[in-house]
Amino acid sequence: MKMAHKILFSFYVIFLRLRHWKRVIVLLRTGGLGDVINGTCIYRALKQKHPKHLILYATAKPYARLLRYCLGVDAVYGIPPGAEIPKEKAAWLVDRHYEPHSSDERGQGGLKQHVIHVFLKDCGLPVQDWQPRISVSELDRHTVADEFGFRPDETIIAIHTGRTWPVKELSAERWQEIVDGLQKLQPCRILHFCSPGRDGAPVHKLRGVQVMEPDQPPLTTAIILARCRLLIGVDSGLLHMAGAVGTPLIGIFGPTDPRYFLPLKSLAHGVSHAVPCSFCHHEKIIEHWHTGCPYDIRCMKEITCAQVLEAAGSILRDDQSI
Repeated sequence: MKMAHKILFSFYVIFLRLRHWKRVIVLLRTGGLGDVINGTCIYRALKQKHPKHLILYATAKPYARLLRYCLGVDAVYGIPPGAEIPKEKAAWLVDRHYEPHSSDERGQGGLKQHVIHVFLKDCGLPVQDWQPRISVSELDRHTVADEFGFRPDETIIAIHTGRTWPVKELSAERWQEIVDGLQKLQPCRILHFCSPGRDGAPVHKLRGVQVMEPDQPPLTTAIILARCRLLIGVDSGLLHMAGAVGTPLIGIFGPTDPRYFLPLKSLAHGVSHAVPCSFCHHEKIIEHWHTGCPYDIRCMKEITCAQVLEAAGSILRDDQSI
């Protein structure tokens, strides 16, 4: 399987070289969702640096179709689960590979830079404030609206409760308070995005929400978010997806600093609660993802429903005044 896939990839690169009469550079980023979306900024920088080359974005197969909707991305290759693309001894085939890593993946702590800047610097590219963009057509919106029963005149708000890492999450009880508060703030349909936790933790069960299946295609999720008036979620890839489709968002942060993770050029608001150990992710070597928090995750547990609803009300009022 692996060898067959490497042969298939090699033929695809040869096809691109012959079709475009350009040598190929590969940008490789297979996960997670936010990192793959932010990788489009690296793609854009590579096009500027290597204008005579074709840049091929290689990613995990579930993300490939989504990337084809990203503005400025010309060529995408989806890698099946368990497969790899050749990276060594292939200079005759590909001029160069770029594989960006986050500070977490390199074991670095204390970095106070936006995630996009970290990626660009990791690839030796100039740091610029670029915002990824996903282009969603009106036909896409209508198709998804028909599938999920959205009405043209209703307000739709999405929430993303996780599950990501325990140190980034709010309790189900707190989310239920937020859902109840949103319904009082403005009549709306609330879409609930949630997946089982890495440790087997169950999906949050909430009242008054429409549950979105966790295994739906990323492109479908992007089109749904493009239809929403607002996304409220924990620090995760869906925040970056909402920013890329132009949907206002509220990110809920504790160990990470919203200044370095919120989309750069979007209507985005970060909610956090100040405690002495807030934003520990940027102060020391990254360990808390796996080891937990010695302070019982105070930074997340002390965030109030009122903070979230105040930010939501401000965004919804501003949106109505436009």
